[in-house]
Amino acid sequence: AQLLAVTSGGTIPDRGMYSVLLPEGEEKAGSRRVGELDEEMVYESRVNDIITLGATSWRIQQITRDQVIVTPAPGRSARLPFWRGEGNGRPAELGEMIGDFLHLLADGAFFSGTIPPWLAEENTIANIQGLIEEQRNATGIVPGSRHLVLERCRDEIGDWRIILHSPYGRRVHEPWAVAIAGRIHALWGADASVVASDDGIVARIPDTDGKLPDAAIFLFEPEKLLQIVREAVGSSALFAARFR
Repeated sequence: AQLLAVTSGGTIPDRGMYSVLLPEGEEKAGSRRVGELDEEMVYESRVNDIITLGATSWRIQQITRDQVIVTPAPGRSARLPFWRGEGNGRPAELGEMIGDFLHLLADGAFFSGTIPPWLAEENTIANIQGLIEEQRNATGIVPGSRHLVLERCRDEIGDWRIILHSPYGRRVHEPWAVAIAGRIHALWGADASVVASDDGIVARIPDTDGKLPDAAIFLFEPEKLLQIVREAVGSSALFAARFR
C-alpha cells in the first residue's frame, strides 16, 4: 500500500502511452494514428530514430508531450518497440532457483533422475536438451545462478549489442541497468539504450573506433553501486515514468 501511494500520485494509477501519428495532412485515407508506444520506449528514443510498428519502419520526426510524429521509412533497419507494462518483476530468490534449475539441466543431472510427468514426454526432453546445447555451443557455458553469461554482437545498423544473461529478475536488473547506462555515457558520451527484463540486460552502444565494450561496463564495486544508482536514476526512463 505504501509503495502504491508513493508511486501513484493521482486517483487512478496511470501508465503513460504515447500516440504514434502521421504528420497532419499526410494521411492518404482514414486516421493519422499508427499505434502506441510505451513512455519508457519514447524516453529512450530520439528524433530521426527508426522504429518498427506493425510491418512497417517509421522515422521519428517529432516527440511532443504525449505524441510521437512519424513518417514512413520503408526498407530501413529499425528498432523493435517494447511495452514494459506493470509489475515488480521476478524476485531475486525465485531467479536464483530458476538459475539452479538451469544448471541441473545443463549438467544432465535432472534427466538422469525421476522426471516429473509434465516433462516426461520424449519431444519435450529433446527440445529442452536441444536448447541447452545450442546455448552451450554459442557461448561455451549455460547461464544460471552461478554463471552470468555475456554476449556481444553488432546489430543490423552496425551498433554494438551487449547481452547479459542473468536469471535474477527486474528487481536486480533495473537498477543495475541504470548504473550501466550512466557508465556508457561517461565512457562514450552516448545516450545508450539499456533495457532490463527478468532474464537479463541488453545494452545498445553506438559504433565506436575506440575500445570495444566488454564485461567491464557491467562490473561495479559493491560499496559504490548504491551511490552510482542514486546519481543516475534522476535522468533515467524509470524515474521519468514513475514521477512525471
